[in-house]
Amino acid sequence: MRRGMRVSVRVAPMLLFLGACGADGHTLTEIRERGVFSICADPDALPYSTRAGAPDGLEIDLARILVDRLGVRLDIDWVALRGAARRVNCDAIMGSAELTDDESDDTRKSPPGKVLRIALTRPYARQATRVVTGDGGVPVRSLEDLRGRSVAVMHGSLVHYLFNKRNVPVRTLYPTEGDILTAIANKEMSAGVVGDWYAGWYLRTHPEVGLKIEESFVLDPELDYNVAITLRNTDSGLLTRIDAILADLKADGSIQRLFDSYGVTYRPPTDR
Repeated sequence: MRRGMRVSVRVAPMLLFLGACGADGHTLTEIRERGVFSICADPDALPYSTRAGAPDGLEIDLARILVDRLGVRLDIDWVALRGAARRVNCDAIMGSAELTDDESDDTRKSPPGKVLRIALTRPYARQATRVVTGDGGVPVRSLEDLRGRSVAVMHGSLVHYLFNKRNVPVRTLYPTEGDILTAIANKEMSAGVVGDWYAGWYLRTHPEVGLKIEESFVLDPELDYNVAITLRNTDSGLLTRIDAILADLKADGSIQRLFDSYGVTYRPPTDR
């Protein structure tokens, strides 16, 4: 797998299109003239986004802050599958894995009179993959601590591959992260591996389950990655403006507070 195409790393249901979208999108001038900034979002993927609202989701809330700073209104194209984004004309996807240095540098170059087909902003947060255990379980500090336990992972994920490669038995019966955590809470499984954003949200909305995120154990650094915003068919003007807004939101603690409101531990992006 190319490091730049890290879509399959993610076990969380965020929309990571990184170039899967079609030919629309707008430049900064066009967005200001239209008075609209549009995003693609999953209609049922809290804590990232939801059509139901109350709350709207991390990505929707962040987008609302951006449009307020841009002085335009927000429009949302609800798409549950990556391929569906080809048929809509959203300007941005709010959750994308950061590209490698060489590839991300290419996305920031805008020849005179041309637009950037795909441009990735500077990252605004970092997502980690963590082991979650049941209440009162023995702490997990290494893969060896998981041997002999019933461990749930997403089928076909990079996590699944990693465990197979290291000969640690896992179970792949559960199709979603929520199902994995519910299985641990019901004592069907003793541990599971999920994205920390979803784990934090699950614990906030199910405080009675007593699950524990094993923060001190990093399965593999390759499973943790910076998250940025993909801008589509835009120009360096919009890219620069969004980068500046994100920098301000990180500096004044707005992004930290946004994550806190969803029970998600905020991890600042790491340097390239």
